[in-house]
Amino acid sequence: MKYIFLIILGSWFSSVNLLAQDKIDSVKPKKKHIKTVEYKLKKGELKNRDSLFASNSYPYSFMVFDKNGHMIEVGRKNADGSLINKNVYIKDEKGISAKGFKIIASNEIERYWINQYDLDGNLIKTKTYDSGDNLIHHSTLKYDAQGNVIEKSVTDVLLNSGYRIINEYNVNGKLKQRFKYSLEGELLTVSKYAYKKRKFFHTMKDKKDGSQFKQVYKYDAGKNLIGLNTYDNEGDLIGKRSYDYIYDDFGNWITQKCRSYGKLHKVMEREIEYYK
Repeated sequence: MKYIFLIILGSWFSSVNLLAQDKIDSVKPKKKHIKTVEYKLKKGELKNRDSLFASNSYPYSFMVFDKNGHMIEVGRKNADGSLINKNVYIKDEKGISAKGFKIIASNEIERYWINQYDLDGNLIKTKTYDSGDNLIHHSTLKYDAQGNVIEKSVTDVLLNSGYRIINEYNVNGKLKQRFKYSLEGELLTVSKYAYKKRKFFHTMKDKKDGSQFKQVYKYDAGKNLIGLNTYDNEGDLIGKRSYDYIYDDFGNWITQKCRSYGKLHKVMEREIEYYK
């Protein structure tokens, strides 16, 4: 279970990084649509990029952006283009999303959420409802004077569970420590963060079983993730991944190759459409 958790956490950080590195650059043309196909290598054989998108043989994820560069849809489709699910975000010109929906394969709304913001444009509350307008999830956020999230509380109404997160920042405004508590106030995990040039260090300790792991992220000059090492309690390496990229004419990556302990095992191909 612990090893699975590490893999999920690593994948989550990688996903966050992939989204973060695609922030809008006013010099570049605005992205309109991104289609992403991911596959694992069989017998080490790479697939032809053009035929991969033309064959419609793989399910794919997608993102849709408005003309202001804000993402308004994200989801997955089957190989034939039929919908698996998607999130739709209603946003204004500044990218503020007051409401969103999760739509499933039948094109029905499975759930929706309503966001509330403070006068500075910071998200402070989200309430999520099912298709019958029943509250199923809610969260609140608090900020410091610099706009950093210092506290987040999440409650799952259906499961009668949740958690609370307290963040601490260094003098440069970067996240330094994160404490995760149960809703009853029990300390669950403590995470520490450190930064060195193009490296990011994350250490998490489980306060229940005493287990601990450390992850080291390495980035290139374009803030793309190029390395991720994971270490266990004793400091032994238990995961080693590296990433390299191929870029389009606008500097956005269209191919990402992931290696585990130096062996290529997964490829992500992106087809990017731009606004003209």
